[in-house]
Amino acid sequence: MKRDIQGTLVKCSLTSEKYQAFIPNPLPPKPDIDFSEVSVLLEKANQTIGELNGVVETTINPSVLNYYHYCINW
Repeated sequence: MKRDIQGTLVKCSLTSEKYQAFIPNPLPPKPDIDFSEVSVLLEKANQTIGELNGVVETTINPSVLNYYHYCINW
Protein backbone atom coordinates (compact mmCIF):
# COMPACT_ATOMS: atom_id res chain seq x y z
CA MET A 1 0.00 0.00 0.00
CA LYS A 2 1.54 3.23 -1.09
CA ARG A 3 0.88 6.30 1.02
CA ASP A 4 1.18 9.72 -0.50
CA ILE A 5 1.96 12.91 1.35
CA GLN A 6 -1.17 13.78 3.32
CA GLY A 7 -0.64 17.53 3.39
CA THR A 8 1.95 20.27 3.73
CA LEU A 9 3.55 22.29 6.50
CA VAL A 10 3.18 26.02 6.04
CA LYS A 11 5.32 28.56 7.88
CA CYS A 12 3.22 31.20 9.60
CA SER A 13 3.80 34.07 11.94
CA LEU A 14 1.62 35.92 14.35
CA THR A 15 3.12 39.18 15.52
CA SER A 16 6.55 38.10 16.76
CA GLU A 17 5.88 34.35 17.06
CA LYS A 18 6.61 31.95 14.24
CA TYR A 19 5.02 28.54 13.88
CA GLN A 20 4.19 25.88 11.33
CA ALA A 21 0.67 24.80 10.46
CA PHE A 22 -0.27 21.50 8.84
CA ILE A 23 -2.65 21.95 5.91
CA PRO A 24 -4.18 18.59 4.91
CA ASN A 25 -4.89 17.73 1.30
CA PRO A 26 -8.56 17.97 0.25
CA LEU A 27 -10.67 14.91 0.92
CA PRO A 28 -11.67 12.79 -2.06
CA PRO A 29 -15.17 13.29 -3.47
CA LYS A 30 -17.99 11.31 -1.92
CA PRO A 31 -18.47 7.94 -3.61
CA ASP A 32 -21.73 7.18 -5.38
CA ILE A 33 -23.64 4.77 -3.16
CA ASP A 34 -26.83 3.04 -4.20
CA PHE A 35 -28.81 3.55 -1.01
CA SER A 36 -31.64 1.31 -2.21
CA GLU A 37 -29.35 -1.74 -1.98
CA VAL A 38 -27.77 -0.65 1.30
CA SER A 39 -31.10 0.14 2.97
CA VAL A 40 -32.45 -3.35 2.20
CA LEU A 41 -29.37 -4.95 3.77
CA LEU A 42 -29.51 -2.64 6.81
CA GLU A 43 -33.20 -3.44 7.34
CA LYS A 44 -32.49 -7.18 7.17
CA ALA A 45 -29.61 -6.84 9.65
CA ASN A 46 -31.76 -4.74 11.99
CA GLN A 47 -34.55 -7.32 11.89
CA THR A 48 -32.11 -10.17 12.60
CA ILE A 49 -30.61 -8.32 15.57
CA GLY A 50 -34.12 -7.72 16.89
CA GLU A 51 -34.93 -11.42 16.62
CA LEU A 52 -31.72 -12.34 18.44
CA ASN A 53 -32.48 -9.80 21.14
CA GLY A 54 -35.93 -11.36 21.58
CA VAL A 55 -34.40 -14.82 21.99
CA VAL A 56 -31.92 -13.56 24.58
CA GLU A 57 -34.66 -11.72 26.51
CA THR A 58 -36.86 -14.83 26.71
CA THR A 59 -34.05 -17.24 27.61
CA ILE A 60 -33.80 -18.04 31.31
CA ASN A 61 -29.98 -18.32 31.17
CA PRO A 62 -28.43 -16.38 28.25
CA SER A 63 -25.04 -17.99 28.87
CA VAL A 64 -26.52 -21.20 27.44
CA LEU A 65 -26.72 -19.42 24.07
CA ASN A 66 -23.04 -18.49 24.32
CA TYR A 67 -22.12 -22.10 25.09
CA TYR A 68 -24.26 -23.36 22.18
CA HIS A 69 -22.71 -20.81 19.81
CA TYR A 70 -19.20 -21.77 20.97
CA CYS A 71 -19.84 -25.50 20.46
CA ILE A 72 -21.32 -25.03 16.97
CA ASN A 73 -18.47 -22.82 15.76
CA TRP A 74 -15.64 -24.86 17.25
